[in-house]
Amino acid sequence: MSSVTNSKKCFFCERDTLIFDVAQEHNGYFYNCPFCGKYIIEEEAEKLFRDRFEKKRHLVAGYLHSIADESIKTPIINGDNCTDYFDNGAIVSVTNYEHNRENFQITQSTTTDSQNNVIEQRTKYPTDYNDVVSTGMVNKHIINTPIEQLTLKNDQIVSARKTQYTDTLGMYLPKVQSQVHAVTPLVQNSYESAYKPVLFYDKYTSQGKIRQLRGADNMPVTYLWSYSGQYPIAEIKNATYEQVKSVLGGESAINALADNGNPSDADIQAAGDNLRNALPQAMVSTYTYKPLVGMTSVTDPRGIKTTYVYDEFQRLKNVLDYQGSKLQEYKYHYQNQ
Repeated sequence: MSSVTNSKKCFFCERDTLIFDVAQEHNGYFYNCPFCGKYIIEEEAEKLFRDRFEKKRHLVAGYLHSIADESIKTPIINGDNCTDYFDNGAIVSVTNYEHNRENFQITQSTTTDSQNNVIEQRTKYPTDYNDVVSTGMVNKHIINTPIEQLTLKNDQIVSARKTQYTDTLGMYLPKVQSQVHAVTPLVQNSYESAYKPVLFYDKYTSQGKIRQLRGADNMPVTYLWSYSGQYPIAEIKNATYEQVKSVLGGESAINALADNGNPSDADIQAAGDNLRNALPQAMVSTYTYKPLVGMTSVTDPRGIKTTYVYDEFQRLKNVLDYQGSKLQEYKYHYQNQ
């Protein structure tokens, strides 16, 4: 299990912002510095912490915190200074970071530039909400996923992004993504009404892969999957999943294609051609792959194919056009070769 504590420097490498990964080994705790990799056992850590901090610290349920009424939700604060040097002088900016003790992610960064403008980036996570979906996410330990991200300048909102999640077949997946693009800065208590949806996630596969989405223009985009559901093999713009399903022979045909662990390029090409012919208003792109290596071909809505060739070490070697001519070539050399 993990824990963090706030310290200005590592005891060994003297690096700023000490973060300890706590692992239980041999019935004891080891405190590791991520910068130098060194660790000290619990007894040594106790003495060093006692010397460095005014309040004695101790380990409770895997979290290192103060005995004196320090909440586990108290943010961890650290920061850095950045100086850019120019011919006519230097520009200094100071950034402070706050980390949430429940998920150890950055919840707020505050930067003060050389003109004393204060730029804040705030992030909220499922642990910051108490609705049913957020509570469900926390119960499944989905606590590092950002829900809302705000950008403020001098205490006013200049942009914001928020994602609404939904419980789909036991998976918590995006449902609607909304954004605020403020023409003029907004006060903090009125920005919520300025949110406008920019992306709708309409349908998912049983594996949690996107099947249909819509943008702010409401144009549907449908995706087909294969290679045991690992890779998208078709993107169909301006066609609904229901239209695509009708052309390809129904849900069972699409599921069979998705479950195929090694579909042939010909099968994927045939599905793309059928969709292009049956849905002339749609823009259909198809993709083939070499699993665990990379994409092997892309066929664009015009039916023009680009091929990707790999060498014996599974590195990209050539990119070929629809006539087989080289568009790009990659060569790899070892040092001093």
